Amino acid sequence: MVRLKHRYIIAQVVPSSSVRILTKQTYSSREIQTILREKIQELYGDVGLGEFGQATYVRYLDAKYTNIFVVKTTRDAQSKVHFALSCIGELSGSPVCLRSLSINSCQRTCMQNLRQVIGLHFDHADMMSESELKAGRETVEKNLTTLEPVSYTHLRAHETGR
Repeated sequence: MVRLKHRYIIAQVVPSSSVRILTKQTYSSREIQTILREKIQELYGDVGLGEFGQATYVRYLDAKYTNIFVVKTTRDAQSKVHFALSCIGELSGSPVCLRSLSINSCQRTCMQNLRQVIGLHFDHADMMSESELKAGRETVEKNLTTLEPVSYTHLRAHETGR
């Protein structure tokens, strides 16, 4: 059995300054994933999309507070997906820049780096009240549990009904 190695790219949607002033734009993971797949197809054609397009997906998104998301992809496709992310210039009809913050080789390291990046984001949030900061931190921490790694033994226990 060959083990497929993954990479986790932590990135952030940064809206252009004109959009940032007018309104707080929210994005869905499906939108980001669709745009990413379209960009992969544009850059690498149908072969590129077939090769690593289906194995690449948005694993986590905090659209309400930080616009930080995690893309899970294969190790072989990591550099091409990273390039495709940097080529995206529009999301939901608004001009944006997708800034890559970190590339991780395991889920545990990804969680550590994600907590650190989100913590820095909240530490430098000037336009939020204390109650909004507290609520934001709690919500994000709760949502991060969706990324927690689960052991193989735990999964087998669910399959066997134990």
